[in-house]
Amino acid sequence: MHITELDVKCPDPCGAADLEKQAQVYEGMLRACLAHPRVCTSFETWGFTDEYTWLLGERCLKSDGKRDCHPLPFDEKYVPKLAATRMLAVLH
Repeated sequence: MHITELDVKCPDPCGAADLEKQAQVYEGMLRACLAHPRVCTSFETWGFTDEYTWLLGERCLKSDGKRDCHPLPFDEKYVPKLAATRMLAVLH
């Protein structure tokens, strides 16, 4: 089994509570994969930065043209979000 193309939306405004929920999902999915190494052989996100997310279009685009999903572990400026920090902690 592979976990692929994982992304977890964080709607605008993506506040602290939303980032915490997003981090919990990423962390939980990674822990589940690592807990079953014979079954889960790959863990991949759909990219790594919100700057180049595939989530575009009506469901994630605000009226001003800005993205509204923020689904990946790094923000638009490549700064690690709480999700990235949590996943790295799991891997240490």
